[in-house]
Amino acid sequence: MADSISPTQKIIFYDILCKRPLETTSPFTPVTHWSLKYKGLPFERKLIELADVMPLGEKLGFPKTMWPTGAVNTFPVIEDPNTGAKVSDSFDIAEYLDKTYADAARPLLVPQGTRTLQKAFLAAIWADQMPLFRFIVPLLHPKTTAYSSDYYVTSREAMFGDKLENLLPSGQEEVVEWAKVKRMFDNYETWFDEKEHKPYITGDAPVLADFYFAARLYLIRAALGPDSKQWADISSWNGGRWAAYLNNMLKEYPIEPNF
Repeated sequence: MADSISPTQKIIFYDILCKRPLETTSPFTPVTHWSLKYKGLPFERKLIELADVMPLGEKLGFPKTMWPTGAVNTFPVIEDPNTGAKVSDSFDIAEYLDKTYADAARPLLVPQGTRTLQKAFLAAIWADQMPLFRFIVPLLHPKTTAYSSDYYVTSREAMFGDKLENLLPSGQEEVVEWAKVKRMFDNYETWFDEKEHKPYITGDAPVLADFYFAARLYLIRAALGPDSKQWADISSWNGGRWAAYLNNMLKEYPIEPNF
């Protein structure tokens, strides 16, 4: 491992602009936001219109992120003037930060011996997400700016192969699909230690997997709305674990307003 360095310049963190403060349309950019804050690294957050993410990535030569559909320009991306590095993908960014800024005073996002387990955890929480996506993908559309609204619709309809209005369940179908979301969270509950009641996955301090899980909750709350019946449902499930988990994360590591 290369010797650790101390940052003398702010790391540039590229995030996606939303219509209102404290909202997100990405389950991944909050991960990097929290990663930078957790490691105590100075950074500048640049908010970019969703419709401009891909062309900006091409223009500035950002590394592409591998998706199931292939390599694409997407966020988060960091640009580190201290080293000249440009890094995409929230997991790769975390590993870069751990390696580059490895002094003992900075906590690790991926501690030694946890990489495989954290990768497996992330794969597990992203498995079988369609019932949840049917709710949050259409409901995130109003969170986008007017400038990026059309891009959001065309890109998501291409991704899911259907109109946004057809994705969002209603009537009895909504009841059935929401029950599937409940079962998904019930399954998550079995992964957490019920006896120790520690605030994070591995105990008293977060690791990268915690930021991924909290980012999903943050996205879900943004999509459904904090005052919605559906978010109230999630907040009540499993003894109130999920709302408490997110609230604790936001208290410990606040996210700055999105404007």
